Amino acid sequence: MICPATTTAVASTSPTRGGGASGLTPQVNTPGSHEPSQKVGRGTYGGNPSGVVSGETFRWWKRMVEENPTSIIISAHHYMLKNTTVASGEWEGFQRDTKGVWKERYHGYWPDSTPQGASYLYWVDSKPDSGAFENFLGASPGRVALWLGGHTHTAPGDTYGAKSHIERRWGTTFINVAGLTKYMGAPENCVPRSWLLTFTDGSDEVTAQCYLHTSDYAQQGWYSKFDRMIKLSKPFKMPSEKAGVVGITKRPIFPEAVPLDSAWCTGDSDIIVGLGKGCRLSRS
Repeated sequence: MICPATTTAVASTSPTRGGGASGLTPQVNTPGSHEPSQKVGRGTYGGNPSGVVSGETFRWWKRMVEENPTSIIISAHHYMLKNTTVASGEWEGFQRDTKGVWKERYHGYWPDSTPQGASYLYWVDSKPDSGAFENFLGASPGRVALWLGGHTHTAPGDTYGAKSHIERRWGTTFINVAGLTKYMGAPENCVPRSWLLTFTDGSDEVTAQCYLHTSDYAQQGWYSKFDRMIKLSKPFKMPSEKAGVVGITKRPIFPEAVPLDSAWCTGDSDIIVGLGKGCRLSRS
């Protein structure tokens, strides 16, 4: 959603993978995140990995970006785009066994569920591997400041496919923020964590920090190896209270804000990010 009267805009394109809302609130839900031949919802597969966005939703997202040229735009989605962050390339959701047969690496393998696209947003407007979002961003470098997504749950140090959790393409910084949950996937891939983005009034830089909720991978607390300073195309301007921006509250920042509010998460708890909870605003 584009937030009026501020320099920060949020375009949340995420539908549901299992029925949950995703991204910053308020959000726009789209009709299912499955290949069109599959039923909406998790279905018999327990979730079809290949990501789907309807043509209507893509056109809405594109229009929001084009109509807000002076905004800092953050796009929140369940999925990452192709070849952006860790394991987001073709077939990178799987691995072969000793007999050369595909098996799960990050996602469940079903031959009739377009497994080649299981790790990224594969279907747009019923077109497989359309590249619609990627082509738009390539033609408009820097128009979207941040793309926040998840879907592929893996350890912080994983760089499968020669890609990490934070990468930059087309002038956009992509962050795989998955996942908050400890129990969706193989144990070695499930490292519960949250992200904090700090925007400073008058600054064209935003800091990204990762907080580990357990000591299974590294010591519980802030994981400094993920600390990033991200350059924006323009300085951030602190929204005024009069603007009525959703989410700006006096709630404390992680890790003190417990218990976690599930309303700020995706269907499988990939993202906690929002003005006033997972996103901190500070005045210089």
